[in-house]
Amino acid sequence: MADTVHSRTTSRRTILLSALAAPALGVIGGGVAAAMPATRSDFDAALSAYHRARDADLHDLNHGTLKSAADLYDRQTAPLTAKYGATRNLARADDAVRWDGYFDEMRAAEQLHTETFSRPRWAEFEALIAVPAPTIGALLTKIKVAGDEVDGDDIVEFVRADLTRFAAQEG
Repeated sequence: MADTVHSRTTSRRTILLSALAAPALGVIGGGVAAAMPATRSDFDAALSAYHRARDADLHDLNHGTLKSAADLYDRQTAPLTAKYGATRNLARADDAVRWDGYFDEMRAAEQLHTETFSRPRWAEFEALIAVPAPTIGALLTKIKVAGDEVDGDDIVEFVRADLTRFAAQEG
């Protein structure tokens, strides 16, 4: 019985390793080799940096400068949308010019938010994904974070790399 279980485990490990090994030796996201070992502290530091950037981004979005700009835009455009509906193209010349001005101010606020908060968040996310997960728990954390940030297909690369590394460590 033990030989059958060992043989089955070895076969699964061999299949997993052979299916995933070639892509894992390549390069991922930010040019970091997937086979590079990482310590728990490397992963924890990257995760903490990502959380700080994400929290700052969300705070500005929900309570900061961008939220204030969005609230102002809504107050400024409320009379125009009540008068013309949501379609700016129906507005008369003076109202259309005012509406365009409000929109330009909102777009500038969004641009500032992107540069100040979103780009750093995206950079920290990329840095986190580039750090190989030191444990299965860390890999699950990366998958959860990635699920919040990107489409599922983009997650496959780093999962494959981390699983390949885990399979190699077992063998």
